[in-house]
Amino acid sequence: MYGEGQRGRTGVGARSAEGPEAGQQGDAEVWNRVKRRLRAELGEDVFTSWFARLELDAVNDGCAHLTVPTRFLKSWIEAHYADRVRSVYRSETPLVATLDKRVVAMCGISRRVVIHRPAALGRITALIVSKELQGEGVGRMLVDAAEEWMRKKGCQLVEVTSNDRRAAAHAFYRHMGYERSSIRFFKKL
Repeated sequence: MYGEGQRGRTGVGARSAEGPEAGQQGDAEVWNRVKRRLRAELGEDVFTSWFARLELDAVNDGCAHLTVPTRFLKSWIEAHYADRVRSVYRSETPLVATLDKRVVAMCGISRRVVIHRPAALGRITALIVSKELQGEGVGRMLVDAAEEWMRKKGCQLVEVTSNDRRAAAHAFYRHMGYERSSIRFFKKL
């Protein structure tokens, strides 16, 4: 996972929604969103201690290469936070479908380990297909790609949540082989 160089380096794989033509500006925007989420999820103390000096070095073939100033910091992040960084990065860089260089659909995905499951859990965090392409197989293509990625990452189960009002989405997921299994509760704080 890490290459050697003047600074420690790591790769975080994900396909960028901006695509290869977006270049460094789009990559930097994604990395800034990742850092903001890590700060919010882990808290200021943990973020400042371990992530403040973690920088984006390059993005090659959909893999973000990150640098840190010391080998100790590199090994600590790899041992304790690599999966978290990958998960956050992946959720900020969804799978996308393009038509004539225009994004027409996206699928946010993540992988996480939970204590109540024997294997990692895959999650579709968002699936959006432009109105003009709904019913044309684009959503199916993205869900198939998401499931394949999850299988490769060791997931044995995939979950998706959908608002109660989204009857067409529910029919789509049932058609794709998904079953309703629970009710989700939330509370604003």
